[in-house]
Amino acid sequence: ALQRTTRRAAAETTLWKISISSGSNRSSPAKYWRTNTWARSCVLSPFMTQEDHRSSGPYTYYCVYEHAILRRSRYGPNVLESVALFNSLTDQERTLLEARCRSLRVPNGAFLYHEGQPGDALYVLRRGRIGIWGGGERGEPVLLNVMGAGQMFGELALLSGQHLRTASVQALSRVEAIQILRTDIDALRATHPGINNVFIQVLLGHVQRLSTQVAEMAELDAPTRIYRQIIRLGTIFDAGRNGGELPINQHQLASLTGVGLRITNKVLAEARADGLLLTERGRLVISDWATVRRRAGWRFRAV
Repeated sequence: ALQRTTRRAAAETTLWKISISSGSNRSSPAKYWRTNTWARSCVLSPFMTQEDHRSSGPYTYYCVYEHAILRRSRYGPNVLESVALFNSLTDQERTLLEARCRSLRVPNGAFLYHEGQPGDALYVLRRGRIGIWGGGERGEPVLLNVMGAGQMFGELALLSGQHLRTASVQALSRVEAIQILRTDIDALRATHPGINNVFIQVLLGHVQRLSTQVAEMAELDAPTRIYRQIIRLGTIFDAGRNGGELPINQHQLASLTGVGLRITNKVLAEARADGLLLTERGRLVISDWATVRRRAGWRFRAV
C-alpha cells in the first residue's frame, strides 16, 4: 500500500509511507533497502520504529524526497563563525569551507543515513538533536550517543578507507545541519592542511568521551551512571531546570548508559517514588535536579 502525506510544519516535506506485507520483506527490512531502487533514490533511508520491530505485522518505512530536504542553495558568509569547532581555522580556510556548505533540514524522527551505507558527506548541527544508533549484537538497535548544536558527525566515513557509515543517525527533533561533501573536504585538505586540525579536535572528543565511559563503567555503580547520563542529557536538551523534559525513554537511557533495562527501570522507579522525576511516554520530566546531581556525585557541578 502506498500513501502520500504532506507535512507543512516540516518545510512542506513530502513523506511516503510504505507498508510491506510480503514475508521476505517483513523479516528483512535491510534486504528491502538493498533491493528496492526507489527507496535507495531517497536521501533519507527507510525509517522504522521500535514498535515495528517488535510487532508481527508489516513493517512501515518512511522516505523523504531529496528535493524536499536538501537545500541546494549555499549558506552565506560567516556561517561557521558561531561554531566553536572551526575556531582554529584561519579566515581564508574558513571562507573556503563556508563556500562549500549546504543547508540540510530534516523532520523529527527521520534518519539522515544508515549504518553500512556509503558516506559521501559530513554534517555539523546548527539546531536540534540527533541520535547515533548502532546495530547491536542481538539485532536490536542500540542508542550510542546523543548530539546537540555545534557538534560534527559523519566524519568517520570520510576519514576511513572504506568510506562506509559506521552507525545510523536519526533526528530526535527538527534538525538544521550544515552538509559538506567528501569531494570538497578532500580537495581542501590537500591544499589547506590546517583543516585537518578540525578533525583532530573531533576525534580527540570521541576518545575523551569513550575514556570517560570506560572509567565510569569500571568504577561506578549502575545508579550513579544513570544519574550522570541524565545530567548529560539535560545539558544537550537544554532541560537543566526543574520541570525540564528529556525526550528519551527507558530503553534509550539504558542503552546510552550501558546498564540493563531491568536495573534502569528499578532506578527510575525509585527516583519517581522519591519525587525526583516523572516517567511519561517517550520522555522523562525532571522535578529535582539538585538531588539528581547529588546522587550522580556532581553536587557542585552545574547541569
